Order: sequence, then C-alpha cells, then structure tokens
Amino acid sequence: MAQWLLGTMAQRLESLVPGHERLHYLWQLHITKSLRLNPTKFQARLSGEFRQHLQTCFAAKADQTTAPNVLELGTGWYPIAPIAFYLCGASKIWTFDLRPRLRAATVRRVLQLFIEASERGELKKALPWNHEDRIENLRRAYESDNSASAAEILRKLNINVAVGDATNTGLPKSSIDFFFSNVVLQYIGENELLAIFAEFERLAAPGAMMCHHIYLGDQNACSDPSISPFNFLRFSDTAWRLLDSPLRLQNRFRISDYRRIHQKAGWVIQSEENIQGSLDDLRKIPLAKKFRQSSEGDLLTLRSMIVSRVSTNSG
Repeated sequence: MAQWLLGTMAQRLESLVPGHERLHYLWQLHITKSLRLNPTKFQARLSGEFRQHLQTCFAAKADQTTAPNVLELGTGWYPIAPIAFYLCGASKIWTFDLRPRLRAATVRRVLQLFIEASERGELKKALPWNHEDRIENLRRAYESDNSASAAEILRKLNINVAVGDATNTGLPKSSIDFFFSNVVLQYIGENELLAIFAEFERLAAPGAMMCHHIYLGDQNACSDPSISPFNFLRFSDTAWRLLDSPLRLQNRFRISDYRRIHQKAGWVIQSEENIQGSLDDLRKIPLAKKFRQSSEGDLLTLRSMIVSRVSTNSG
C-alpha cells in the first residue's frame, strides 16, 4: 500500500481518539519533526510568501499616515506573520483559526528567532519596513512571566488571537485594511469560503486588499515521494472523501475555481503569481471525470499568490 494511504489511515484512526489535536501536534513535533522551527526554516518563511504579504500591504496602503489594521486567516502553529506585521508598523492585528494551535512555547520560539535575526543584522534585509524600536517590545514579550499564555504574550504586541469562525468575527464594519492567509484556502469548502469573503467585505476599509498564498497540489506528495502533486486529480469526489485525511481535508480547487469564487464574492483580482508543475507528471495521471474538461494550464497550477480588492472599493 502506498505510503500516503497508510498515513491517511493512521490519521483517520487518530481522529477518533479523544484529544487527537494534541496527539497530532506531538506526532508532528517529535516524530515527523515537521513542526520544528529552526533558523533556516524561519528565514525562508520570512523571506518568501510572508515578505510578499507585507510588501503588498504596505505598498497598497493609500493613506500612509495611518498604520494598517490587519487580519490573518489561519493562525497555525507559529505566529511568524502577525509578529512580522507588528514589527513593520501594523496598528492592530487579528489572527483567526478554528482550532487553538498556538502554544506559549512556540510563541516564545518565534520571538527568540526574530530577536536573534535582528542581532545578526538579518531582519532589516528581510523586512525593510521593520521598525527597529519595536524589537524592544519583542524582548519584553519574550521575557513575559512563564505562566503567560500564548494569547497573553501576543497581546503585548497588539496581536489578538481568536479561536473561532472567521465568517462571524464580531469586529466593527470597515475596520480592516489588509487580509491575508498562507496555505489555508485549500482546506476550505466553497460555501464556507464565500461566507468568509463576505465577512471580509463587511470588514474592509476603503481601499482594503486581500492577499492569499494557496497550494493547489496534493499535500500527500510532500511526505510521499512516490506520488506527484497531481495525484488527487485521479479520484472522483466520492472516492476522495474516503481517501483524504480528516485532519486536513483538501478541496482540490483549481485556479479557475478561486477566480470564480473571488468574483462571486465581490472581490476583484488585481494580480496573480502562479507556479506550475511538470506537464509530464500531469500526463501520467488518469484524470477523474470532473477534471477532464479543465485546461492543462488550470490543472498544472500548483501555487498561487492572489491579490484582490473588494469591488465596491476599487476604482
């Protein structure tokens, strides 16, 4: 049996265990070690898509006299992006996730890496918008009392952690200047995504923008080298519901689906940066019926950075 199928079976069993979220966290941290954040991985994230989010935000802010309010969809395990936005001058940052993934230890680890990067002179290169005076606030947050929770530590940096549904944030209308996510949208169904984008439209201040980095390939290929990122295109929806991991359901949307959803939700795409996979790998896959009418370009896109502006604020 393929490695990825064994992994899916293990995760299905894991999902039945009470407290499986913590079990999954410990498994990734100590067994697969995929959650360990070392300086190299930290620097790669800071210089990659996170830098693109920051650049889009601060280049697009029409009123440069006021600091932007920012909302992140999908907090994840390490709050690198929210802290980077704080360092670069964001006023208030909200980060939403359906599950409470943050730990005080992981927050302190991120703060430590930011402080060390600053001391080595690397932070200014990665984040030219960096406000150096805010590094001292990072130090104070890092030195917080050991009893402080992840949310309490981040609150010292104007970062508000919210565990809950981003379709109903409870935030005031027209209060957010920039929305972003990093490899999150591929786990959200269409109806839920439309509802999130509708909430973001309500929250959007004049000129507000969204920037989403999306992975459109089969995530199983990241851990199983015997399959390509196009592996999941061979299965019908019924088969895929049985084979996909319940811990990270993949929607299998193509780039045309994300374009359609943006348009339907009233967001006008300003730019796309797309990366495509191997045509040879794609042609080895016997496509499921639902994908046979898609263009090769649509199927080949594996990563996309989509920047959009709400239609009522455009022009």
